Amino acid sequence: RLSEDIIPKHYTLKLKPYLDVAPLDGQPFTVSGQVIIQYVVSKPTSMFTVHYEGISINYTSVYNNFNKSLTVKSDKFEKSLGLYSVEVEESFVPEFNYSVHLIFHNVINDEEKGFYRIKYTDKGSPKQRWMGISQLEPIYARRLFPCFDEPRFRTTIDISIHRLKNMSALANTNKKVSLADEENIAWIWDSFETTPAIPTHKISIIIADLTVSKVNINNITLSLWSRSDLFNSSLNIFDITTSLLKYYSSYITSVQPIMKLDLVAVPHFTNDISGAWGLILYSESLLFENNNVKEELIYGLEISKKLGEQWLGNIVSVDWWTDLWIKNGLTTYLGYLALDQVRPNSAVMSSFIIDVLQQSLDYESYPSSSDEILVSNDISEIWSSPYSTLKGGTLFYMIASLSPSTNSFKDAINNYLEKGAGKAVTSNRLWESFSINSERQGIDIIQFVKNWLKSGYPVVNCQYDKQTGEIVINQKPFYLQHPPTDNAVWDISVKYTTAQRQLTKELPARIWLKSGDTTIKFVTHLNDSWVLVNLPPQGFYRANYDTKNWKSLEKDLLNETVSLEDNVISLLLDDSYQLAKAGRLSYFVPFNFTIKAASRSSLLPFKTIDRHLKFLQPFFHGENNNQTLFKNFVWKLFLPHLQNTNASEGSDLSGSYAKNLSQAIAIKWLCQYDHPVCVTLANSTFQNWINSNNISIDSTLGDIFFCTAIRLGSKKNLEMLLNMSLTSGIKANERLQLLKSLTCTSNSSFILELLQKTVQLDKSLEEMKDFNDEVVATIWHSLHENMAITGEVLDFLLKHWNEIYKNYQSNNKIMDAIIKGATESLTEQNQLTDLASLKDHIMQENKMPLKSLELAVNKLIVKTAWRNTKYVQMVDILEQLLTDV
Repeated sequence: RLSEDIIPKHYTLKLKPYLDVAPLDGQPFTVSGQVIIQYVVSKPTSMFTVHYEGISINYTSVYNNFNKSLTVKSDKFEKSLGLYSVEVEESFVPEFNYSVHLIFHNVINDEEKGFYRIKYTDKGSPKQRWMGISQLEPIYARRLFPCFDEPRFRTTIDISIHRLKNMSALANTNKKVSLADEENIAWIWDSFETTPAIPTHKISIIIADLTVSKVNINNITLSLWSRSDLFNSSLNIFDITTSLLKYYSSYITSVQPIMKLDLVAVPHFTNDISGAWGLILYSESLLFENNNVKEELIYGLEISKKLGEQWLGNIVSVDWWTDLWIKNGLTTYLGYLALDQVRPNSAVMSSFIIDVLQQSLDYESYPSSSDEILVSNDISEIWSSPYSTLKGGTLFYMIASLSPSTNSFKDAINNYLEKGAGKAVTSNRLWESFSINSERQGIDIIQFVKNWLKSGYPVVNCQYDKQTGEIVINQKPFYLQHPPTDNAVWDISVKYTTAQRQLTKELPARIWLKSGDTTIKFVTHLNDSWVLVNLPPQGFYRANYDTKNWKSLEKDLLNETVSLEDNVISLLLDDSYQLAKAGRLSYFVPFNFTIKAASRSSLLPFKTIDRHLKFLQPFFHGENNNQTLFKNFVWKLFLPHLQNTNASEGSDLSGSYAKNLSQAIAIKWLCQYDHPVCVTLANSTFQNWINSNNISIDSTLGDIFFCTAIRLGSKKNLEMLLNMSLTSGIKANERLQLLKSLTCTSNSSFILELLQKTVQLDKSLEEMKDFNDEVVATIWHSLHENMAITGEVLDFLLKHWNEIYKNYQSNNKIMDAIIKGATESLTEQNQLTDLASLKDHIMQENKMPLKSLELAVNKLIVKTAWRNTKYVQMVDILEQLLTDV
């Protein structure tokens, strides 16, 4: 970390980025620039130090506030630390202003870090074109120019960019003036208005040939930028952003961060979407067609989170990266909340329980895979890990549930932004805002959050005595692979209801199970049928009950009089499956819940069932009779949903979004087990698509049918789709759709050839020119459900690890996709041995293993233990359930 003795106040940054065309004084794919850094010092020092990486600094001069040049005694490049230092002969004095002038240049690479280049072709044209964009988060501003590249240093910035006349230049603020380059009339200097004080990672610069449309929303100019042939497809993103921006502007009234917001579609982007002050960049793969509600919600959610960052990541920034979970958590929770408000019929907040709460619980079920958010020193891993997003989002969901009203949570956010505006703050600033309401309820919010930030979570054990009406609850740490000793305890807000309370529409009651309480007892109704805790599902814990209570809950699961909501049914499914996986409950319980819940098309229960069947599926793959047993169970669950839709007639689904998606889940499972109707539909859909000369894969069921047709089809079809996916000018979302379908094949030699291309990375070959990072991540990630070739993919990973690591070690998202694609379906002890050996090999080379690799090893430890202790029981249970039909 840089010294606190030097405080930057302002940057004046001038850049000459040259893409494929450069004037006489420059080289293609280079940036030359100069920066003036104005600063003050808090105590006398003769040293000035900034971050740099991959930059050649050609000239340095230092001036005092009288514009007098100071003598530079020496300068030093510490490449391993990424620091450049200048020592002057006379010390800098507090309260005086100083400036350092630096002239530098560097290469424009294609690594998606710093200022980098993107190659693309327009539809119908083979000509290669180039776009230059910056990706400075979290610590890559130092790749663009020498700077104070830490979040606590917020400064104003004047940016000027040199560009060709036919290109557009964008930055964080509105353009102030454009002037012709007097030395070369083909070039323009664009100067932009001074930014507010922002951290360097929030700077953004783009140079491209783009089409634009603008609209004014609540005094914010919203501009849509995209390539001209994709402009109409971009309008859907424009529409959802307009609605979201209106909502955020009404929700956060204490401050307005921006005067303009540019939405920029870029040809490919591994991170899918990125936000800076006044700019949001997103991959063209996020573009969707009209009336595609599923894609609108998926991509709309990503836009919603990044819009939230305009306030919660820009107006206020974290003092250091260990508090990044606050920004990630708040923007995740508010991202769902905002989209739920602008698309009220799509049950977005209900999906939060599946997408965030249940996923976060799943992550933390594995010891050492989810270290405390606050302890990691790996900045890139903190930034890219989904863990801080999931856990942070869940914590703010809990905090919102403890707030006396929705307005009090909103007021706390507005107070936080108003008092912290323009500053880098620690987490205590946020808790001060929440404490106003929490103290009235007797909650120490700082202690509450600290308590829940530690690794792990509890299971609340609940026993109900009908005769006395007494409920006894206690807590224990929950792990799938339990540590030898763990006495962790939490302060738990337990909301509960009973059958009687539910029948009379009485609201759930709340009690506190404090960390100092071993057990608590309380009395409710006599002779009640059951008790249910964590209602609605807002607590970060699981609940377990005695056998009678589970059976009573199962009996009333779909009882319309009791009226349990879908999110509660999903909670019961998830808890019972995970408890059974951990050996704390018989699998009869979740399977009986599943049979009942699958009898109706409800999206949330279906998504939970889908996730847990995916865990079980690899154990039965290739197991002959037992695979048939699992197939029959799947058919029992889902066949009615194929028969009750017009999909069996070859038409697309025509119900509501939620109903369509739940039916699509059912049809996917039937297709995976080669139900004759699915196979016929898949082949006819694929053939009709070939005959249509239309690259887009339409309909809710298109991806499912394509996957089935490819899995059962010929190598000729594979080669045809691969060639189409690499056609110049194809839309990014179409390319990724085709590549996902290709990974469904059981042809291992084809997959291994495809993976070899991701390792080879010889962009000079014609067939390799479109193998960008986004393509590589998509191919590997999409393999995680292909059980037919999982052994071959793992062998490939082990054999080519050194090449893979060399190519992608700096891109955590690609590495995570590679590890997930190669390991998610593994279940065998010998595979665990190989994977653990890879982890040990990495550590022997004094490298830190990726968290995704640690998680993969821990998951496989659980799976191999599950196979040894529960697989035979599972077979017996399935046989009994199918016999009882």
